[in-house]
Amino acid sequence: MRPTKAIVSTAAGIVGLAIALAGCSAATPGGASRSHGAAQVTITLTSGGSGDACMLDASTAAAGPVTFTIKNSSSTAITEVELLSDQRIIGEKENLAPGLKPTSLTLTLGGGTYQVYCPGAEKELQDFRVTGKAASTPAAAPPRCSRRAPRATRGTSRACSPT
Repeated sequence: MRPTKAIVSTAAGIVGLAIALAGCSAATPGGASRSHGAAQVTITLTSGGSGDACMLDASTAAAGPVTFTIKNSSSTAITEVELLSDQRIIGEKENLAPGLKPTSLTLTLGGGTYQVYCPGAEKELQDFRVTGKAASTPAAAPPRCSRRAPRATRGTSRACSPT
């Protein structure tokens, strides 16, 4: 094989591998990736010359569980992050001092537009869009017995009889 053919062949292989690996990602452009059944969104708090910033690595996610991991790299002005729906707080993390290890917040979100609120940031409100519809919640577990059943009925369906 001539050197030129080897280089072209190698380059084609690398491009093909890159395309294949890109196809393995669960994220859509601008969307959150999924891990352990939840969409993953990282919020990074930083301090800069024009003010402190609150940056999301994804602006959309599929409906269902969404985990927000919040890391304060260097911001002293931003000490909390809230997720709002129709101007109501549905989740928040406080006391986010720079240098502390990242903290997480997981919420089950239905389709719609939410706002990430970072008080003290140059841009305090950022839209976060959730697409689709969240799965219905599982049925509630049956109530547990409040009294101990007689030894003969333990482990059977008769172990907890109505009072």
